[in-house]
Amino acid sequence: MSMDYQVLDPQPGPGKPRHRRDAVLVAVAAVVLVAIGGLVAFRGGGDGGDQTPAAAPIPAPYYHLIVAAAESCPMLTTQRLAAQIMANSGFDPSTRGDGRAGLAGLTDQAWQKWVPWPNADRSDPDANITALAHQMCDFAGQLRLARTPGEPWHLALAAHRTTLDEVMSAR
Repeated sequence: MSMDYQVLDPQPGPGKPRHRRDAVLVAVAAVVLVAIGGLVAFRGGGDGGDQTPAAAPIPAPYYHLIVAAAESCPMLTTQRLAAQIMANSGFDPSTRGDGRAGLAGLTDQAWQKWVPWPNADRSDPDANITALAHQMCDFAGQLRLARTPGEPWHLALAAHRTTLDEVMSAR
C-alpha cells in the first residue's frame, strides 16, 4: 500500500471562494497598512512646521555602536536609540543647528556633562552615541524616580529637547 501525501482541503468545494476572498481582504489590508505607514513616516507639509525625516536604515558603521550603547540601560533599546539619532541628525555626524551638534544632537552643555571619556572628540560617532545613551538613561531614571506622570521614555525625549527641570516642573 502506497502512502501518498495529500493536502486536505478543510472545506472542499464551496469553501474555496471564501479562501480567495480572505486572501484578497488580507492583501487589501496590507496595502492600506503600508500606505498609512508611509503617511506616518513622513508627516509635515507646507505649513512650515517640523518635518520628520524619512525613515532610514541604521548605517552599518553605527549599528554595533548603537546596540552596545542601548545595552547599557534597561530603558534603552536599539530601536529607540537609533530612532532618536535618526531624528536628531539623520545619521549625519556633521549636523549642526538649533544649538545642537553631532550625530546625537546634543547641546554643547549636554556634551560637556555627558562626554563619555576624557578628550573625547565631539565629532566621534562612538562618543556621541555613548553620551546620548547616558543622557537618555539618566533622564528616564530621574523622571521615573520623581514619579513624573507619563511614560519615562517619552518624558526623557521631551527633556532632551527642553530640559529635565522643565519636564519635571510641568508634570
